[in-house]
Amino acid sequence: MDKKENVSLKEYFNTRLNELKRYMEMKFNAINEASILASENMKTRLDNMNEFRESLKDQTNEYMPRAEFNIIIAKYEADIRMLRESNAEMKGKASNQSVMFAGLIAVAGIIIGVVGLLVK
Repeated sequence: MDKKENVSLKEYFNTRLNELKRYMEMKFNAINEASILASENMKTRLDNMNEFRESLKDQTNEYMPRAEFNIIIAKYEADIRMLRESNAEMKGKASNQSVMFAGLIAVAGIIIGVVGLLVK
């Protein structure tokens, strides 16, 4: 056997131990990097969830509750109904101009009638 092929037991274990240390360091570094990436990913997801929560909060603060909306709509419907009734009442009444015109025709008719009676 050649001297190069002979390795002492101590050297063999030291070599294997160093290889094991390097392997364990690589594993530790890989696990550490994976945990950092997972932590960053979780932080991003939580930030997105917080943004969503804020948008829901804004939506809740800005939108009108249905009960309040129904009250306002009922008020507007009552106002519209009152305006329609007022409009219908105004259309049903005779205007001052039409009353004056009818009065003039009546007076003219009376005058013609009286003149007709006097002329006979």
